[in-house]
Amino acid sequence: MKTILAAIDFSPLSSKVVATARRLGRMFGARVVLAHVVVPPIFAADLSGLALDDFSALTNAVVKASNQRLARLRRQAKDAVAVLPAELGTPVPLLLRQARRLRAGVIVIGSHGHSLLYDLAVGSVAQGILKNARCPVLVVPSSSRARRDR
Repeated sequence: MKTILAAIDFSPLSSKVVATARRLGRMFGARVVLAHVVVPPIFAADLSGLALDDFSALTNAVVKASNQRLARLRRQAKDAVAVLPAELGTPVPLLLRQARRLRAGVIVIGSHGHSLLYDLAVGSVAQGILKNARCPVLVVPSSSRARRDR
């Protein structure tokens, strides 16, 4: 294992995902690469008043802010990790493509422990990665899920 891909979403669980990936990296002498996918905003409201330029500006601002947050995480990790530029799109296929391109030996991802109804309606990135990854996947549980299981 030469590369560990840590998929983060900037939730509070992301720090646990990064810490877990860094521990694995030290144990196996592997580099850790952070990846984030920006999901395009879905508007339930009437879009007739929103110009395409407005939508484009909004998504560009979110991608830029995500890249700034990734850089901040990299600095906090004392440059012990690498970062991929944030991408706009659907998380599962983009993260799987990044893992293949990097020849990742393992993917580390968080699981928020949403309800079954939420996962059925919205979907689960962790579940999609688990089902389709070509390499092992380590799922870091949320704190609330870990407490419930004790």
